Amino acid sequence: MRGSYRRVAASALPGSVSLASAPSQDDVTLRYQVAWPSDYEAVLAAYSEARPNVTLEIISVTGTDHQEVATKILASLAAGTPIDIGFACTEATQLYAGEGLAAPLKDRLLDNADDFKEYFADISPVLSETMFWEGDYYQLMVDWNAANMFLNVNLLNEAGLEVPEETWTREDFVAYAQAMTGLGEAGDSFGFAWPNRLWGGWMPWIFVNETNILTEERAPGGEWFWDTFYADEPKAEGRGGGYRWPEP
Repeated sequence: MRGSYRRVAASALPGSVSLASAPSQDDVTLRYQVAWPSDYEAVLAAYSEARPNVTLEIISVTGTDHQEVATKILASLAAGTPIDIGFACTEATQLYAGEGLAAPLKDRLLDNADDFKEYFADISPVLSETMFWEGDYYQLMVDWNAANMFLNVNLLNEAGLEVPEETWTREDFVAYAQAMTGLGEAGDSFGFAWPNRLWGGWMPWIFVNETNILTEERAPGGEWFWDTFYADEPKAEGRGGGYRWPEP
């Protein structure tokens, strides 16, 4: 729940043929999910040249947030048109893996360990751990995002205020919000606003107060991964087989 890490591509649905292991002797069509097809033109062209027997059917799935994306993917699966290669945020990764809708990557990673060591050298173990579910690895991370809170320093200056200290209180916050309301060129600023949603809405306030809405546990396992790809990385010490969120 702490991070909604996005655009992590790799997992294949059970029974489908994955991009990396398409048989060279057969003609294969793979439904390949991307968010922005133009970003992948060079990669897809290079793969098509290396595997001319593989036809990549590009599926663009978009949404306001990943909940919408996951809903569309699950609806496509239920309709009998699954995506072979796709990506998901952290919570959808656990959903797909937990329901058996995504293929684990352990064997593939170990079979190609030398290549993947170069890849994981650029990925923080903090992020890699979010792609685990119950001891196996399910997606390769491409990028990540985080929930943030922004302070408009122009309005702050207009209100004659200084950047608050870390020890500021709830009462200080209310006073700042009131002082920064009705400012700006049009006089229509709000002292505080957030989107009415979980991620990017009120969750940052939960995080900065060092708590969460669910209890956090680590599943056992994962030694095969940490010993192979992060053997000399201090930040990998003590990590396991993925997060669990068992209770409120």
